[in-house]
Amino acid sequence: MALVLSVLLFAKPARDADLLADVATIGASVPAGSLVDLHPDLWNEWNLQGYLMRYHAISVDDRGNSHAWSIGPKKALPPPGYVDSGVLLRELALYRADAASRGMK
Repeated sequence: MALVLSVLLFAKPARDADLLADVATIGASVPAGSLVDLHPDLWNEWNLQGYLMRYHAISVDDRGNSHAWSIGPKKALPPPGYVDSGVLLRELALYRADAASRGMK
């Protein structure tokens, strides 16, 4: 029975399905090799950090430094200097730097 169940569940991301879907969507928007701002409440989410690095070479920074992208909890407000990216995620929110508030062109 255990063998049959193992075969049926093989390669299905049940444990972190929503998180993996969010990571895939983030990876499609944020360029590989990027350093993104991470909301402090997510700092201990090691699965998130590991998946971002493993699948998309995206690193995170929780020190409040200015980066082109920021990731936060689903219900959080955008950090100062960021706006909603418009990218729909299941568990997280993706923000982009607000060029107008940062004086960017």
